[in-house]
This record gives sequence, C-alpha cells and structure tokens, in this order.
Amino acid sequence: MRYFLIILLLCLAMGIHAEEICEIDRVSIVDRLTNRSYPSIFSMNEHVILNELIPENEWDWSYHKKTWSYHDLFIAASFRSLGFQNLTDEGHFADEGRKLVSGETEHVWYEKKEIQALNPDFLFLVGLGYYGDYPPDSYPEDWPYWLRDEAGNRIQDIPFKEFLIDYTLPGMEDHFVKMAVSVAKCGIFDGIFMDAWGEEEGEELPSAEGAAHLYHGDRVEALVSLVKRIREAVGDDFLIIVNTRTEKIPRSAPYVNGALIETWDKAYPRERLIELENALSWYEDNFRYPQVNCLEVSINPSEPWDSPANKRLTRATTTLSLTHSNGYIAVHRKAQDSAGRFWYPFWDAPLGGTLGGDETKGILYQNPKGEEVEGLFIREFTNGYAVYNRSGKAQEIELPQEVSGWASGVENQRRHTLADLDGEIYLKTIPQVAPGEYPPLYWIDTKTGTLQRLVDTEVKNLVSGVQNATSLTVDTANEKLYWTEKTSQRTGKIQSANLDGTNVQIVRELTSAPLDIALDIANGKLYLSNAWGKIQRVNLNGSNFQPNFITGLKAPQNLVLDTTNSKLYWTEQTGKASGKVQRANLDGSNVQLVKELTSAPRGMTLDAVNRKLYLTNAWGKLQRTNLDGSNFQPNFITGLESPGQVAVDGVGGKLYWTEQGKLRRADLNGENIQ
Repeated sequence: MRYFLIILLLCLAMGIHAEEICEIDRVSIVDRLTNRSYPSIFSMNEHVILNELIPENEWDWSYHKKTWSYHDLFIAASFRSLGFQNLTDEGHFADEGRKLVSGETEHVWYEKKEIQALNPDFLFLVGLGYYGDYPPDSYPEDWPYWLRDEAGNRIQDIPFKEFLIDYTLPGMEDHFVKMAVSVAKCGIFDGIFMDAWGEEEGEELPSAEGAAHLYHGDRVEALVSLVKRIREAVGDDFLIIVNTRTEKIPRSAPYVNGALIETWDKAYPRERLIELENALSWYEDNFRYPQVNCLEVSINPSEPWDSPANKRLTRATTTLSLTHSNGYIAVHRKAQDSAGRFWYPFWDAPLGGTLGGDETKGILYQNPKGEEVEGLFIREFTNGYAVYNRSGKAQEIELPQEVSGWASGVENQRRHTLADLDGEIYLKTIPQVAPGEYPPLYWIDTKTGTLQRLVDTEVKNLVSGVQNATSLTVDTANEKLYWTEKTSQRTGKIQSANLDGTNVQIVRELTSAPLDIALDIANGKLYLSNAWGKIQRVNLNGSNFQPNFITGLKAPQNLVLDTTNSKLYWTEQTGKASGKVQRANLDGSNVQLVKELTSAPRGMTLDAVNRKLYLTNAWGKLQRTNLDGSNFQPNFITGLESPGQVAVDGVGGKLYWTEQGKLRRADLNGENIQ
C-alpha cells in the first residue's frame, strides 16, 4: 500500500515554497515513548474521524488539530506546509539532495506544539519514499535513477501511479541518507517511515510485480546498507519504522525501531491472530530500543463500523497489541472509496502506563489453581489490566482486586467472563480513604477567602479575610503558617499566623505580585517568586530582603527546597504547552536546567528521602523524575481531572494532590490511588 498520494497532492495545492530549511531542536523521543499512556493509537495520513461531526472544511486547523491529537503516532508525507523539496530550480537534487522546507517553519513548529498541548505523547513520522516518488515531476523525466524497462520506459506503480526508483544504483544511498538527516535536524518530526520493506531474496514488490529483475543491484543488500547508514547518520534518539507486514527482517533489525504490520484481511481467524502475535513478539525481541511496532487491521466494510463483530475485532486486536508489545494499534476499512477512519470508544480507556519490562509481554493468565490457560493473555498496567482471549472458548478470569470492564460495563467485580476471540480492559477500582487516615493538611479556600485545616475528617476555619492568596507554607517546628497575597497587579504581601490561626501578622509588604513561597527553617529564610521573573529571599521576620536574589527567569513557580543538598528547585512555563524545571544553590548561585518539559507545569513537590520530584500538568498527569532530571516518568499517574498542587507525606509514604474540588492520594510508587 502507498499512503502518501493524497497528502502530497494537498501539499502541491497549498503551494509549499522552499524558502526555509527546517532545523529545529527536538524534545527527547525516548521519554515520550517509554512513559506514555495506553492504549496507543496511530494513523497513516487519515485525520478525518468518520463517526464524529465533520466540518465542511475538513482541513480547518481547529478540526485538523483536534483529530490529529487523538493519535499518539501519525505518519504522513508532510506536516502541514512542511515537506520535502528539491533545492535547485531545475528539480535536480544535486549534491544537497532533498530537504524539509517550508515558507513558515516557525509557524508549523507552533502548530505541532498546539497538538502536543492536547496530547503530550504525540509523535509524527514523515515518509521517506526510497522506492518511488509521486507526483512524477518531483524529479525530471530524464533523471537517471528511475527504474526502467528494457525499452527505457519508467516503471509505474499501479494503481498508485508512483514512478519507481532504482535504489540499488550508485548515488541513491547517499541521496536518501541526506534526506533522513534533514528529517533528524527538523525537530518537528520524530523519525521516518519506509514502505515495502523485506529481506526475502527474489521477493516481488507488492506494487511492481514482475519488475524485480530490472533493478541493477541486489535489493536486499541495498536496503540493509541504506538503513544501516541512516542509523549511523541520525543517531539513537530518532525513530525508523518500516512496513514489513509480518516478515522477519534479521539483517535490518539492529537499525530499526519498529514495523508497520499492515493487514488487509477479510477475516481474522485464530491462526491469523497467532501469526500477528508471533510477528509482534519477534519485533519486540529483536528491534532496537525503543520499539515502536504498529499493528493495523481491517474491519469488515459490509457491516456498520460499530457492528458487534467489528467492535469485537477492535477489542481483540487492541488487547493483542497491549499484551504482546509496547506498540500502537490502528483500524481501517478495506473500502478505498473515501478517506477517513473510525474512532472506537474502547480506545478511550485510561489504562495508564506499563508495569515492569519485557518480562510482562505475552504472559498467559493463570487460574486460581496456578494453571496457565493456553490462548488467554493478561498484562497489568498502572490503572488496570488488558486481557486478550483466543483460547477457543469463553473464559472466566479472576483478578487480584475489584475491577470494572471498560466495554462490558460490569463494575467492581473480581470475576469476569470474556468471550473467545475478544479482549477487554479492566480498570482498577479506586478505594476511598477511611476517616482519620489523613495527616494535618492546610489550604486556602479562594472562594471564601479562608485559611483552613483538615483534622481527621473535620475542616476547621483558621484565618478569614484572606484575599488573592497565591501560596502557603507551614513551619511545623515553630508552629507558624506563612502565605502570600496579591494586593494589586504590582504589589503584594507576606503574612504569618500560628497553626491555630491566631496572631496574624504582616511579615513584609512587597512591591511586586508574588507567585509562590518556600520555607528554609534551618536557615530562617523565606524564598519568594514573582511575575517579573525573579526569585527573592527574606528572613522569617521580614528583614534582610533580597529582591534580586535570582533574576532573568520566566514567571518562576512551585518553589521547593532540598535542604540536605542545599538546593532550590522551581518550575517555569516557557510556552503554551512547554516548561522546565530549574535549580540553584541556596545562596542563589549555579542556576542549572534540570528537565525540559513538553507540557505546562502546574504543581511540584520534592521527596528528599527518595530523591524524587513530583509534578502535575494541565493534561491530567502526575509526573516523576530524579532530582537531576534523569529517569523521567511523564505518565507516572494519568487520567486525572486538572490536577493542581501536590505534596509528599514522607512519614506516611503518601503523595497528595488537589483535583477539581477533590483531595486525592496515592502511594509514593503511584499505586493505590484513592
């Protein structure tokens, strides 16, 4: 199958201009891949969702952005106006080759950031057409690298009308390596996709049967050499996916991250499902890290998209992918009369991230007697379980805790029944916290302007009349509360009170609007941040004010202290959908970048004992990282409703956060969410 015709034609219609070569830094791909939420859905070119309202102009950016963001991985020939162009007026690639160019690279970069604001896991791969090119004027007719017959005529792919390229000729490998390098330099793209890949000697191309003998060199040798050189040129943090269908490619395996397992079957009997399992397992075991395997199956177009059979096939193949890989799933129609795909509600299940490594893939379910059930597979995720059944009969399963079936609707049961050739996602039941299990908690109710405290299950009002509060900190050693208030756009103040709400005092009037406050009890200091990009420092009694302690920041917030290592951490929002964590010594020196973020941070806290930072963001996620920014887990806890501030109870081993009128908690490892 050739996927890029429609997109390339649209690029021509939009008038892509080779005005600017794209060279933009890329945010780490590995972090987005390895810690994402599941199920993961991908698409080839088609952004139209057929079972949702389609606007009159399906290319309207607001619609395009929304439907692209549904997918965690998208593959196409171009991103908006950014695509491959020849660099000479004559259309010859010369020494420079073809590079990614656009008349509005910065705008296209911003558009991708808009998509990632809706889906931080979003990845985009561009097709590298090594085998052929469309439209035919991408290269001149007299170009020496076309695949030609004995009469000198170019060989055209039927029915997709691409003119095929003899990629075995000298010079072609250099050309495509340069194209891949141009993708690697453009941070808008996360990798490349190469179609029609295989290593079987004498294998006919799907699009050019009978033409294999026309190539001047060995096609398998040319493919392996090409992908090896591309990998050497682009480095590790770059994805390469090839369309293998289900073929094993041992010689290419060290250089590619994943396979497109493209299927157009009329039906998927048990034997075919086993073939897909085996292919996925081989790819997961043999491809380079991180693996990005994409399973694409076809529903029956003679039935409605949401017929019981089509929904069952979607559930079975989605859970097949979930139990056997860290991969992606797509479902298409066999019919070619119109573009677009269907979105299945099954994919909306908030399954969360993976637990464990490769040892959790392809694991058979064990019944209560400890016996493995052949053909019944299970895998645990942070928020639930994926179960896939092709055992030959319906199976009753018993899970370690109460769960709810996403598709079945059966709630809060340990035992569930799953039909043959079917799959289900079971979400863990979130227990309620028993009365009296909370540590003392303090907060400011911004609606009533009251400082409050939770004692067991009783909320007590401590200080009233608090207006425009921006932050609060507690000095348990000296039994004091400190908070900041914004009194105007350019002024504010620090106030204090006893833990019982008595003895309210102004610590210091401020000539800037405060954002956050942090307390250093050992050294008797308060640290403040403001909207003018500064961190300030003052003694607990308001003396020795240092208004320019650290400057040149971008609205720093979420100040947290690591007094053991004499460090101050904070977050900055650098864009609509980006941010960063920074740190400095407690004397203000040695400002360092800890971690770039692909989402806007909301709250942050520090676990000094386990040397972890916990962050919340606007996309419903609670994230975790080491204090030096390593081992970043962007999907530590997912599926939350606008999480805000976050705090660690080191004694109780709990993590607390606010969430749209609720207070929630979990163990410090992300489990036992309540």
